[in-house]
Amino acid sequence: MFRQPASNRAAAATGRDLRSTSLALAYKLRSKMPEVLPGGERPIRFAALPRTMSWHVGILQCRDRRRGDQSIGWRVFKVIKKTFTGFVDDQCTTLSAALAYYTIFALPPVLYLLLTVLVFGFSLAYTDGEAETEARMLLEDQAAQLLGNEAATEQITSILQRESDAGGHWWKTLLSFAGILVGATGVVGAIQSSLNRVWSVRPDPARSSMKTVVVKRLLSLAMILGLGFLLLVSLVVSTILSAIGARLSSVFGMDEVFARGINDGVQFVVTFVIFAAVFKFMPDAKVLWRDVAVGAFITTLLFLAGRFGLQWYLSNSDPGAQLGSAAASLVVILVWVYYSSMIFLLGAEATQAFASVYGGGIQPDRHAVRVVESIQRTS
Repeated sequence: MFRQPASNRAAAATGRDLRSTSLALAYKLRSKMPEVLPGGERPIRFAALPRTMSWHVGILQCRDRRRGDQSIGWRVFKVIKKTFTGFVDDQCTTLSAALAYYTIFALPPVLYLLLTVLVFGFSLAYTDGEAETEARMLLEDQAAQLLGNEAATEQITSILQRESDAGGHWWKTLLSFAGILVGATGVVGAIQSSLNRVWSVRPDPARSSMKTVVVKRLLSLAMILGLGFLLLVSLVVSTILSAIGARLSSVFGMDEVFARGINDGVQFVVTFVIFAAVFKFMPDAKVLWRDVAVGAFITTLLFLAGRFGLQWYLSNSDPGAQLGSAAASLVVILVWVYYSSMIFLLGAEATQAFASVYGGGIQPDRHAVRVVESIQRTS
């Protein structure tokens, strides 16, 4: 039997050892590199690696791409698993409770400002009394559609009635604007903190000064006001489309489902734009528009589907009834905001999961750092 010379056997053994070492180092490098490139690849500088190690890392990347192309269902399952795991680990139920707390205190001044803006807009086509009546009816109808509970709708109506009976004095408008600044600033801060926690980032104390925090908060507040104006426009457009659909159905015999479909389409687009803007600009993180669009689309679907579920729940139950009529209506509004906040944060978790598995990942802003949790075990 032919045997290789000792020198050849030693060279072959050395080559096997080098290949094994190279492959082991390639696996180690691959496990420590962040997932920031699209398609699940990891950033590799092949010029900085030995030739054999570069080949092994390239093979591993090719295996990653091949597995990703052949197991789309597994990656979808991974996104879903990461979404619900992150929802539990980040304590999103507690964050939703904080959002509901800030929102309930900001509700009266926000309703007054909405009523004032709508009255000003309707005054171009109606008299002062008719404009106020139309504005109140529009807000009450939208509240009824959103909440789906008679007690909560009556609470919104009573708030609007008190604001209307008090008169439109300049000092009240000024106080309402101050209340909106305080309440909306708290809501904006709660949303930013919640998204930062969900996306594992936070402002860097060494890089972000008080000026940076204030400017970021004011820009976010300005964005919220702009989105509120967009929401007002969508309410007016929705009302106009509903009126046109009713008129066309009575004149031409068209089905009202068609007009309602157009109305729902407008609401879907407006909700999508709002979520996309919030995910892109409010947290202290950088995320690609593609990942934002997918996350906002998922969140919009969850929000609209959850809205119908909340309407069914609130219309068939009476949470807080044992507390009295006034407190019960307030509890209904609080429950609606709480569950809506949970849906919003679930969509944020889905955005992070999609970006980490399929997209470009979520990176901290230049004034922020990534939060890494570690568990220290003591023996």
